Amino acid sequence: MAALTILPVPIASDLGLLALEIRRKVFIVGQSVPETIERDAYDAEALHLVAIDNGDVVGTLRVVFLP
Repeated sequence: MAALTILPVPIASDLGLLALEIRRKVFIVGQSVPETIERDAYDAEALHLVAIDNGDVVGTLRVVFLP
């Protein structure tokens, strides 16, 4: 297995949209979290990272910096 590549991504980029899709599948579909809670105002300012394995986005992380 090759090492994962971890990249910061703008949320409005193609990779950022893939990150949002993973979050949707995991939290909204898989864990029944309401979309209004999962998607919030922090998304615009958060640091978004994606994990890429063999060209596929396989994970995502959102870091929110609070005052």
